[in-house]
Amino acid sequence: MAFQELILFVYQGECDRELQRALNMERLDAVSDIRGRRSDVDEALSQIVVRTARQTLFKRLLILPPNGHA
Repeated sequence: MAFQELILFVYQGECDRELQRALNMERLDAVSDIRGRRSDVDEALSQIVVRTARQTLFKRLLILPPNGHA
């Protein structure tokens, strides 16, 4: 999971740099395409974060003692 997150973070940064270059050069046709790709990356990262949080919560629930107190 960490490798996938790393790749997405790197791609996120690349999208940001590409977007800034397009804006600087006033290539507005490319801007919407880049923003769409960046949005897709953000969604993928969000799904990973939610999945990881759920897994962590589930693991914590499994290790609670029978009386429910830590």
